[in-house]
Amino acid sequence: MEKIRKDLGIQIRKLRMSKEMTQSNLAELMGCNQEYISKLENGLVNPSIEYLIHIANVLNIDLKCDFILKSNNN
Repeated sequence: MEKIRKDLGIQIRKLRMSKEMTQSNLAELMGCNQEYISKLENGLVNPSIEYLIHIANVLNIDLKCDFILKSNNN
């Protein structure tokens, strides 16, 4: 789970930076503080699905989740 949080944080940071936004800018638009954005980008918090949707809306991106179901055919 930790790797997923870290990977998510890295992706959020990349998206934020591609929009030329600071953590403070994003925090203001999200209605939270810069410290939370920092923790999010460093994989230290577990955002809810609703929060991820809100981030996607603020960053003006599509939130896409691919679920891969693997069958165990042993």
